[in-house]
Amino acid sequence: MLLSGRACASPPQVCDSPPVSRFPLALVITLVAPVVACDKSKEKAPASAATGEAEAKPKADLEMPEVDAKAASELGEALKSADAHARPVLAAVGLAETERDRLPDPFIEGLEALQNTPPEMRAQLLAKALSESMSMLDHMCGDGRKLMQSLATIAPDQRGVAIYEGCGLEKHGLLTKADMSARDGMMVLMGSLVFDHLSRGGELHAGERAAVEAMVSAPAELE
Repeated sequence: MLLSGRACASPPQVCDSPPVSRFPLALVITLVAPVVACDKSKEKAPASAATGEAEAKPKADLEMPEVDAKAASELGEALKSADAHARPVLAAVGLAETERDRLPDPFIEGLEALQNTPPEMRAQLLAKALSESMSMLDHMCGDGRKLMQSLATIAPDQRGVAIYEGCGLEKHGLLTKADMSARDGMMVLMGSLVFDHLSRGGELHAGERAAVEAMVSAPAELE
């Protein structure tokens, strides 16, 4: 059921920026704003009387298909026996399969690609998925683009706390602020966004929550 192999696409380039061989988190974060700027037409609706309604819509509950309870249960059970080191990525790929009709395409693609992405490329991959789903980031963090830009200006060991505080992650109860120093900040952010989005469609299935918790447990291996 889980972890169907799929080749990861070659590292995307941002607008006209030249390709680079390594992507430290600080560099990736600075590239997020240009990625969003490449296609502003998808963000801005024409000014009209309906604009206020459109801006308020992300705060409303979302209608989405019911979760496949059997698939969610199988995912939760599979993670119990998975190797602890591999569990965060296995959870991400499992969520991509289970939530195929309940998450935006960029998130599905990003989660699936993690299985073929080395840790040093993970931040680039997740930043791209975030930049293509900015409305989800805005819903959880207020101003997603501002948050991502601010992360580029602070020390690496402070980014986890900035994400935790900037996005109010305490409301989800997935982890504490003290946990952030030992966690992969981008995986925490991605997992928390998945949780936030699915929660808007109703209470998560136990298997879904187990997978999200596994995602946000990813250790900070590389910076």
